[in-house]
Amino acid sequence: MVTSAKEYIAKNDRNAASIQLKNALQKDANLGEARFLLGKINYEQGDYAGAEKELSRALDAGYSPDEVVPLLAKALVATGQGDKITTELANRRLEKPESRAAILTMQGTNLIGKGKIDEAREAFNSALRESANYPLARVGLARLRAIGRDFDGALVDVDAVLKDAPTLPEAHSLRGDLLLTMGRVDEAIPAFEAVIAAKPTDVGAYQNLISVLLRQNKVDLAQAKVTEMRKALGGHPMAVYLQSYINLRSGKAKEAYDGVQQVLRVAPDYIPALLLATTLQLQRQDFVQAQENAKKVIERAPNLQMDGPPPARDRLHRHA
Repeated sequence: MVTSAKEYIAKNDRNAASIQLKNALQKDANLGEARFLLGKINYEQGDYAGAEKELSRALDAGYSPDEVVPLLAKALVATGQGDKITTELANRRLEKPESRAAILTMQGTNLIGKGKIDEAREAFNSALRESANYPLARVGLARLRAIGRDFDGALVDVDAVLKDAPTLPEAHSLRGDLLLTMGRVDEAIPAFEAVIAAKPTDVGAYQNLISVLLRQNKVDLAQAKVTEMRKALGGHPMAVYLQSYINLRSGKAKEAYDGVQQVLRVAPDYIPALLLATTLQLQRQDFVQAQENAKKVIERAPNLQMDGPPPARDRLHRHA
């Protein structure tokens, strides 16, 4: 079953691979390799909580720490548990320099989220001392430049990373964010497309790309990207929200309303969905519910100004 799953993975059929791995684990719950592969699939499909669960079990089952720990660290950061890298993973014995660099890089990423910029820089530099030119650490340092408002320098650094690692999704993602910030919108589009090409389940890249296309009034192209997103991610709430937004712009109010209600059942505090619901409820003359949702928005974001779908910084998939 595990061999069959690997064959499906090679064909990019992760759903079939996932089924085979779950079948294998029903026969033997301690198959470390099956746990690792299932955790990796979960991570690639954006199920970070599921990834963290399976990767932790793979580690407990004795599967290679050099394989498991770097990906588990990413999953912990993605689920807001980045501090566990230091408390639970940092002391793991790792043989490969790249694995040690990966842990240090994710520590740096977690420190950025805490606003500890100097400590994050030291973590990234430590990663590079473990593995010279480790690309994700270089992306981390470029991000620190961007935080310091040196957008031109950050872009130079990212482009240098992409010369060595031309498909690295994290580098393309930062490049797209930088170009948007610098007002070079047309150049940002292929950057986000490159993220999706390398990582077809990257919710943030789809969100940014579709938001840009809608702001450029390229509704048909945005719809094509939403369709592509739904094929890759199924009924992910962000895909449903973006489809609802396009439906509203296309005059399909009922479909838009049904979709946004579906989103709010999963993420009841997601502000863009509350705004969209409010607009649709006003159209339906459901003034009581519209007022209630508008109050929720004002309470959570009193200074909010929006003229379109949100960029990826809003990260609905944290709620999914």
